[in-house]
Amino acid sequence: MAIMARSQSATAVAPKVFSGCVDVGNYDSKAFFYDDSKHALSSWIPSTILEMGSGHARLKDASSTTRNVSSDPYKAYITVIFRDKTYIVGYGAMIQSNLSTSQFGNQERYYSEEQLLRTLVAIALATRYQNSVVDLVTTAPFKYLTNRLKGLIYKTLQGTHQIIVNGTPYSITLNLKRVYVEGYPAFALISNPDPSNDQVRIMIDGGSNTFDLLTFYGNEPMSSKCRCFDRLGVNNIAEYVEEEVMQYHSRSLQKHEVQDILRAYGSQGTHNPIPCPKFAVGTSTIGSKELYTIVRQGAAILAKDVKEEAAHLWGVNGGLIAGDIGQQTMMGGAVGLSFNELKAYMGRLETLDQPNWGNAKGGAALALAMQQQ
Repeated sequence: MAIMARSQSATAVAPKVFSGCVDVGNYDSKAFFYDDSKHALSSWIPSTILEMGSGHARLKDASSTTRNVSSDPYKAYITVIFRDKTYIVGYGAMIQSNLSTSQFGNQERYYSEEQLLRTLVAIALATRYQNSVVDLVTTAPFKYLTNRLKGLIYKTLQGTHQIIVNGTPYSITLNLKRVYVEGYPAFALISNPDPSNDQVRIMIDGGSNTFDLLTFYGNEPMSSKCRCFDRLGVNNIAEYVEEEVMQYHSRSLQKHEVQDILRAYGSQGTHNPIPCPKFAVGTSTIGSKELYTIVRQGAAILAKDVKEEAAHLWGVNGGLIAGDIGQQTMMGGAVGLSFNELKAYMGRLETLDQPNWGNAKGGAALALAMQQQ
């Protein structure tokens, strides 16, 4: 499949400066930026990528499917040319989940070429500007974040990069300003962009495939009171949904179908609720009532697992986990699925207005503050 770039080169456009953050997670990539007029710009897509090669026949099917649902930006059909390779990125790649790759928890991925690709695509979709200079902050998990890793991330991201997204060429110059501990940027959304108080505060970052229980003293993480858990997160609920539907309906759900169920469940009560998909099984239909019941059951199991780890880390005070710590915040994709269940054990736990955007939006606030200094 040939993908042609538009004739106008990216460098023919005068450069424009943006400041912000890209949060490349295991399953989703989010970008949040401010332009020179402080207008907010954002993008949110699945982190899944698929290099085009031996799967060409199947890619054609994926193309027609995703183009039909492109009114939802999350499901937009995205083709990319980067370093002489062609990719499908996002939901279109997720449909081909047996061929595609998502991000998983290891420190090498934070300075990989795939990480750079996802970062550039997220920036291009957010800014829509062909020649940009980006003052960037990003994040990495507490358990991996060393000076060595920061240096490797800097080496990968820093500099000018050329990429073609959906036929449009982009020249993106990255000025990496800071690599923060994942979870920390969210404090910028509930306090000053650079809080300097000496209080002890908790940040729980519940992601797709990881759960980070973090304790900060002011701005600094307290090493003895931070724990990061792989294979504990939204994916546990996804696997539970898959198993239950298979057991009771003999219906195998695809990765993107489970993602659609969880997105719909998590969007309940928001300004933009997403309809829950329905699935035909013989002469019957699996609808939202049954699917949401299954999700709630999976969320309760996840919350119980997290509760046990949290009690071991922070202890129980006054009948509540971490009852002696005043500021407790939960962010990440797990909020829409398991926050209420976890709050039953941690009565002081609160969340953000947009919990999925904790790292990206908070990081953008920190980047903007640095730019204005």
